[in-house]
Amino acid sequence: MRHNTNIAAVRGIMATGGGHAKMSEILSVLDIPPLDKKLFMKIEQIGSVWKEAITANMIEAGKDEKQLAVARGKTDEDVPAIQ
Repeated sequence: MRHNTNIAAVRGIMATGGGHAKMSEILSVLDIPPLDKKLFMKIEQIGSVWKEAITANMIEAGKDEKQLAVARGKTDEDVPAIQ
């Protein structure tokens, strides 16, 4: 469970624009030992790879939906839309 907590903490701090230093500062106020910087960077790198893959997947899904809407003649003010 500790591993999942570390991943969640890194993702949370990244989502707010923070990094290792900010996370260490927050954890120190809570009297929690900081995460090792190498582990933080490893988790951060994995998160970036996932983000790229998810973004590419979402773009492809959007293209597919657009093609379906156009094929069905479904538009909203000339913008393809599936309802």
